[in-house]
Amino acid sequence: MQEEHKFFSIFFCSSSIFLRKRLKCLKKALPTRLQVRRKNNKLTQRKLIELAGVNLRTIQQYEERSKDINKDAGATLRSLAQVLSCRIEDILEY
Repeated sequence: MQEEHKFFSIFFCSSSIFLRKRLKCLKKALPTRLQVRRKNNKLTQRKLIELAGVNLRTIQQYEERSKDINKDAGATLRSLAQVLSCRIEDILEY
């Protein structure tokens, strides 16, 4: 019984790690909410930075998911949301 319990613990732990890695991979394949909003507004990254006053590299990192938009300053998020005619929540990631 002990051996069986140990096996299932290892199996479920491994499965959980696999699923988290797979989910992360799938998320990277999908566009960010910021990118979808930007493209729906027919804006290039350059035009967005001009209008929002945000650094180009910051926008690129958000869209690559190498920088977490959810942790950025409120002023930056407010500026992006205003240019994109949406709420801040609409560009945050889940």
